[in-house]
Amino acid sequence: WLTVSKCGLRKADAVALANRLPVLGLTHLNLSENKIGMIGAKALANSPGLATVVSLDLRGNPILKSGRAALAASPHKSALTEINLGGEQVDKDEAKELRKQFGKGVKVTMWA
Repeated sequence: WLTVSKCGLRKADAVALANRLPVLGLTHLNLSENKIGMIGAKALANSPGLATVVSLDLRGNPILKSGRAALAASPHKSALTEINLGGEQVDKDEAKELRKQFGKGVKVTMWA
């Protein structure tokens, strides 16, 4: 488990963390209430270390539509059972598509 919530993390911090994820072997990652942005979300999506993460909490981060899409399309998301993408308004069509991409076994939380 790793919780780094409300610590002012920015995109560069998220990129550095994403690069370290493979060696950390985390199952739960809480980065809520930071500012990792779209670049941070994409770095997490591209990290092979995401493959061990069961629960990912990104609420309160401005990850934008492209960051959410990158996470949903990640080839490393197979272990996810819960993801919180809350923090920005998501329209109904995007919410439906995200839930479809993550799959039925994943609880997807977002502000829709």
